[in-house]
Parts: sequence; C-alpha cells; structure tokens
Amino acid sequence: MCPYLSNKAKVLLSRVDLEKSTDYGAVKKYILQEMLLTLSVYLDKSQSVSRDSSEKYHQFANKLSALFDYYVESREVGSYEELMELIVYDKIKASFPQFLSQHVLALESSSTLLEKRVLLEKPALVEALDAYTAGM
Repeated sequence: MCPYLSNKAKVLLSRVDLEKSTDYGAVKKYILQEMLLTLSVYLDKSQSVSRDSSEKYHQFANKLSALFDYYVESREVGSYEELMELIVYDKIKASFPQFLSQHVLALESSSTLLEKRVLLEKPALVEALDAYTAGM
C-alpha cells in the first residue's frame, strides 16, 4: 500500500497505532479524517476527474469508483433511496445561483448531523427553495 500513498499520507501512516496499521479500513478512515477532505471536495473530484493518457480504463474506473465511494461514505448513505436523494439533491444544488449556493453551503457546514439529515432531504430542500423563490 505504501508505494501508492502521497508523502503526506505516508507521514500520517507512520503515526497509526501498530495494531491498527494492518486494518485497511481503520487506516483508510484515519488518513481521510486527518486530511480533512470535505464533502464538496469529494464531489468535485468525483465529477471532474479525467483519465490520464498513460492510465488504463480499468485504473480510471477504479479511481472514479473510489472517489464516488468516498463521497457516498462521507454523506453516510445507507440505501438506494438515500443515494437517489443525494444525487438529486446535488443536481439541484448545482443549478443554484452563486448567492444561493453559498447560503446552502453555509447552512450545511454549520448544521449538526441530525440537522443535516433533515436539511439534506430533497423534500425539505425543494419546499424551502420554493418558499424562498416565491418571496423574491
């Protein structure tokens, strides 16, 4: 695993408890947590990644899958229905004008996990957006 890690990840790996260093899931969680990648970074990376000319399509597909998997994991999606809600929610957010996008991002970042579950549900979002735009 080490040859494929960045220098920063290698430094982090050197700090992992020896017992946990053999558990891939624990190491992955620790490194991702320490690198503090945000939800928007995962989403941006998964949507904007492109294939290098030296990269085989199998490698590219694995990279895309991993990035999207990190994003879905970070959003704590547990079912197909939640995944569909998330994809639709993200598409709606992508259509926002800049001022509205910044407002929703601020709400998301300041919310607790419980509040995020309510905020991130598509029905709550579309109702709030319809009410907001009706008042404009």
